[in-house]
Amino acid sequence: MNLKHLAAASIAAITAVSFAQNPLDQIKGLAQESSKVKLDFKQNKRVLKANQPPYCTDNYTFVTPSNKLTVYYHYFMNQPPEFTGKHPALLHSQGGIGLSGKSFAFWYYGGMIRIYVNNIDIMQQKIAKVSTKCGKNGNIEFVWNWGKASKFTLQLIVPSEGNRVYARLIPEISPQDKKVNHIKIRLTGYPGGFGPAYKQPSHRYVKFSDGKEEILDAGKSMRKQITLPGDVKWAFLADKLQKNGAIGIVLEKIAGGNNSLNLSSYGSSFYLNYQGCPKSINFALYAFETTNEISFNTFKNRVSSDYQEMLSIKYGE
Repeated sequence: MNLKHLAAASIAAITAVSFAQNPLDQIKGLAQESSKVKLDFKQNKRVLKANQPPYCTDNYTFVTPSNKLTVYYHYFMNQPPEFTGKHPALLHSQGGIGLSGKSFAFWYYGGMIRIYVNNIDIMQQKIAKVSTKCGKNGNIEFVWNWGKASKFTLQLIVPSEGNRVYARLIPEISPQDKKVNHIKIRLTGYPGGFGPAYKQPSHRYVKFSDGKEEILDAGKSMRKQITLPGDVKWAFLADKLQKNGAIGIVLEKIAGGNNSLNLSSYGSSFYLNYQGCPKSINFALYAFETTNEISFNTFKNRVSSDYQEMLSIKYGE
């Protein structure tokens, strides 16, 4: 046997022995790789009107083993070189951060979240700096500069199951800047879908962790303002005329928090209000494809463990 054939035979023998010794390690490695969340990115720019900056939609799609969940960021490119005039980064009622991917679109893909500091919409003032990380989870971070040396960071974490989104708002306020007296987060969803926009009736309802339930009249255009007691950890919203499409939210209990829900026959909004400036604010968002009854039982049974994970999960994992 010449040296070339000897070397090839040796490598083959070593490879065979290695595989025989560590087949489980190799299988585990493949399983870990397949369970990682991957990211697809697309961007769409449009010129809408004269004297307006280009309008941009960034699509961050986190591909998990069981779902594709897209985080949308809609904004006007209101800064040079795209635009040199004066224009908000978002319109008053449209744009911002939305979700899609099965029923997650019912957390409103067009802009489900807005953040107000001292009653000023910080998302409307400037375009966020966005960064992403993928590994065991999908991670996306939005950063808005505020004042001279402060910033607000919103982190969204998508676990590999693809069935929930953990959100964390982190204020970092410099002594150089104005004191933060109040933070408000608005979260908008359409449980059961957008039927009323197409003249289809709805019958929205919400269930809370304290056992209470609120139901709107079927087929009527209604709104009901509901104050959430301080010990309410979660809420589940659905539509009795739709078999699926329910959404849920888990809330961190924070001293000084005062939360409410504007339950509507169309879009419903949570308002998370905090006096002062908490170190961080955590909440989790859910959306369900199964029937409302199954979805509710699934949600209720996992809330306790998810609540602990929501507080402990680390961005970037």
